This record gives sequence, C-alpha cells and structure tokens, in this order.
Amino acid sequence: MIGILDPGRRPLLPLVALAILQALLWGPAASHAAPMECWRGWGYRLDPQSGTYVSGELLLVTQGAPRWAPGNPVVLYELDRASGRIRGDTAPMTVIPVAPRSYHRGNLDYVDGRGPLAGSDHDLVFGLSHIGPPSAAIEALEDYTAWACGRGGARK
Repeated sequence: MIGILDPGRRPLLPLVALAILQALLWGPAASHAAPMECWRGWGYRLDPQSGTYVSGELLLVTQGAPRWAPGNPVVLYELDRASGRIRGDTAPMTVIPVAPRSYHRGNLDYVDGRGPLAGSDHDLVFGLSHIGPPSAAIEALEDYTAWACGRGGARK
C-alpha cells in the first residue's frame, strides 16, 4: 500500500499536517468574522455645571462589548437616523462613566449613566441596551445584529 507514510513520501507529511491544521482552524466555521455584539441606545451632551442639555438626542452604538465600570473609557459611535449605520462624518466619542448603573434580566441587558466626554467640555448622559451575538449562525439573525450594531444588514 502506497501512502503518505511511505519513506519516499515523508517530505509530504508536514505539508499534509499543515493542511489539516489549516482546515480545522480556518475552515467554514471559522471563515466568518467573530460574532458581532454591541451596545445600542441614546445619549445627550450636557453642560457639566448646570446639567443643561446642549444637544439633541444622539443615537449611539459601541463596537464590541466594553466593560462598564466607573472610570473605564468607552468609545461610542453616532448612528445616522435615516440609515441606522454608523455616521462617517462624525468622530467617535469617548465617555468616561462616573457610576454606570446596570440592569439584569438573567444577564446584563441595559446600562445607563453619565460621565465626561474625553476632549470635550461636555458630559454625556446615556442609556444603552445590549445586542448580543446571534444565537445561531442563521443569516437573518446575523443581518439583524449587523443592522442593530450600525453596520448595515437587514435594513440596508
């Protein structure tokens, strides 16, 4: 029986092993990007002294799942109201929550709080809901999550 273990074919063994490893690591299941999740909600810029609103409602989203803790910076992106996508004409903003409150219904579902905006004279008050990764690799669920996280998808 001729096979890859024959002495004349041993140089092929590392290549076959590499091909198997590559198929396991980068096969169909791993060829997609990591499951998407984010936090999506609202925010208002505030005057830090008076607490007066200095902006209209902002639709906001994170990229990924930040750690909501006092003093931990969180990067937020503004969403376009018409398309639901992350706006390309505004820079991301970084809020540094002072005392974020989190709400649980079996898992962390909602967070709200207030904190200074890095590089700004304003604070941000915010409320965001967790959009978890799709529960199954079903195109409709992946599209919804992509849309909810401001990246297109179901509502293109």
